[in-house]
Amino acid sequence: MVGYGLTKLVDGFRQLYEETFKEPFEHTAPYLSITSLILGNYLVSLALFNNVEGIRKLPEEHWCVLNANKQFSALTRLMLNALLSPKGGLSSELQGKLSVNPEELVDAFESYIDSNSLPALRVALVLRSLRMELSCVKSLMM
Repeated sequence: MVGYGLTKLVDGFRQLYEETFKEPFEHTAPYLSITSLILGNYLVSLALFNNVEGIRKLPEEHWCVLNANKQFSALTRLMLNALLSPKGGLSSELQGKLSVNPEELVDAFESYIDSNSLPALRVALVLRSLRMELSCVKSLMM
């Protein structure tokens, strides 16, 4: 029964996704925001069935639509990572599209972060980034 319900849910998201992208759409903020939500839900439904190929075949312009809503984009990609990464088999191209860096999370959820903590958090992320770059340079020199 659970499998049937999940299959029906995925089919519903697929149908909604196909209807949304059937014709050219308006590039207005409200429409892009709604479209981003539909796309994100469809991608997560594909991931629930480990349909990596379906996610990989998504046209490039649709990935841009997902990024229209920073918060939802970050959360969707984190969810896709959580569902797909443990199963393996992700191509480097798909891993790159699904990666979410800490700075992106801070930017997306800045309004939810205590304003007194935000500067310190940004400095910590810059220092982390500099340490990673220094580490890469050292490894190249050896």
